[in-house]
Amino acid sequence: MDNKSRLVVLVAAALVGVVSCDDSPTDVRAPTEVGVVRSVPVTRVEDPSEWGAELELALEAEFWDLITNSDHEAYPAWDAKVVGYQQANPDAPARLELLRTAGAVFQTSQAFGGENVDTRLVLQQLPQIIGGAARVHESLPYHLPAQVFYHNNTAMRGLMLGPAAEGVDHLAQLVTIPGSEGRAAAPFTYGMIDDDVALQYAIDLNEGCDTFVCNWTSRIAPFKPIGQLLMLAELYAIAGDMDAMSATLDRADALAVQRGWPFRDRIVTLREVLPTRTYESGASHGVGVFRWPMPFYANEVNCSNCHVGGRAGTSGQSLEEQYEGHYVTTPTPDPVDLSHLTAP
Repeated sequence: MDNKSRLVVLVAAALVGVVSCDDSPTDVRAPTEVGVVRSVPVTRVEDPSEWGAELELALEAEFWDLITNSDHEAYPAWDAKVVGYQQANPDAPARLELLRTAGAVFQTSQAFGGENVDTRLVLQQLPQIIGGAARVHESLPYHLPAQVFYHNNTAMRGLMLGPAAEGVDHLAQLVTIPGSEGRAAAPFTYGMIDDDVALQYAIDLNEGCDTFVCNWTSRIAPFKPIGQLLMLAELYAIAGDMDAMSATLDRADALAVQRGWPFRDRIVTLREVLPTRTYESGASHGVGVFRWPMPFYANEVNCSNCHVGGRAGTSGQSLEEQYEGHYVTTPTPDPVDLSHLTAP
């Protein structure tokens, strides 16, 4: 082989090395990217010789790719693959059931964009939202995200479809799950309730997005503090405090620039729309004690706000470059009385 041929071989080898490196789009351990979906072939899922941790990680990576790209159309095919795997493999991990439960919530987020809730879609996903949450509550008793999902999903069901008392109880429990992100998740749901007490409590629970509640996050949700700020800005707008809304969106945009968040256009949209948005009781729109329209932070692309750039298999693992304030812990706030929501 002459020198020129050797050079060609070396260059080709180097290129192969680049393509197969840990951060390549096909590597299941790489972060999710807008425009990239690492789809697992059905034939691989059906092949028992492929079963195990690597296949399961690949399925999780595909799940987070779909979330990142808000790909609701492709989601049912992913869900069908996982169901097939669960049915065929008795050793399939409970974490796949947790992902399917999160996916059912993701699919349901499409139901709130019309003049009324898409009840058909909600009922279609409800068995997995509630049944899946109950199953992982039992099978993953020490897995904090599973416990958060159980209480939040059950709260949402009660508040939207009844009984409201059950929803209020589970939402209060969500705030107090020790060591979990329940305190960060709860404001999203409290903020949906068409009630001034619940709205103010949702704002208070965020603690100005200055503490761990907003600012601690895991490698699976590297932009959670931005998503939390967008939610808080919307709550301020609902409460009529447009100065606080604007200042909070400014904070979110500054973080978006600093951290390279790819969805800054969503901040522009919120600035334009939130100040003039009007609300009414959701009872006549099929969403129970929630207000209508449902918030932007419950829409069909919202999940991607926090999870873009996430890495499969990293749930609970602290983000390498944490946000300022992530270390500031505070006592759990006292619950509020929402018994008036459950009165006959």
